[in-house]
Amino acid sequence: MSFYDCQGNRHNKYAFEGPFLECGRFDVFSIWKTNVNEKKAKPFTEKFNDHYDVPLHNAPLEFKEGINTFYQGKYGVFTCHDTLAQIGKVRFYEDLIAYWQKSKADQQSTWSVAVVYALADIQNFNWDVISGYKKTYRESKAYTKYIQSHPAHTAELEELLSRIEGYSFYKNKDSKTFSSQKATKIENMVKKIKFYQKDQGKYSIPADLVSFVEIKDEATLKDKVRERIINEMAE
Repeated sequence: MSFYDCQGNRHNKYAFEGPFLECGRFDVFSIWKTNVNEKKAKPFTEKFNDHYDVPLHNAPLEFKEGINTFYQGKYGVFTCHDTLAQIGKVRFYEDLIAYWQKSKADQQSTWSVAVVYALADIQNFNWDVISGYKKTYRESKAYTKYIQSHPAHTAELEELLSRIEGYSFYKNKDSKTFSSQKATKIENMVKKIKFYQKDQGKYSIPADLVSFVEIKDEATLKDKVRERIINEMAE
């Protein structure tokens, strides 16, 4: 029906008995405002909208009945008499809503309340139903507020991720370098000890090598030298 119509048999007589039976200029939402305070839903709608983005008049099918019921309540003055037995089955035209709520902000505000109402009305709700409407963390209010006071966050995060991804590379590289340095130090020290062993008595043996020069078994010598080098490199 056209929302310009003003025929008594088209109005919901059960909801609008009394002075509203006669056409005239009046607040079509007066009964709604008397019984419903949409502002009380603000904490819930804000929390929901911070995580999900359900476009205006474009919700999942699972929300259909709840949203229709909500708008039937708010736009009850335009409810035809035959829809009383079809609560939640009648979708209100968007041009009707836009006519009485010309501000997009007002339309969005009411829509958010309708969505949250429909969500609360569904028992054992499966959140996977609205997974496609979920915002990324970068779209959340908390992140937006944080990034305003930490403008370098993105660059710092990318640098951190780069370091994490390259951890194994640098770890392997450092490990190879350490192994190479250790092998060189062990080889040089063993050569030095063998030099003093060969010409023992001819040259003065450094105090820190005396105990090594006395070791005759080559395998034992290398083990002792390896242990000494590892301890020195760990310091």
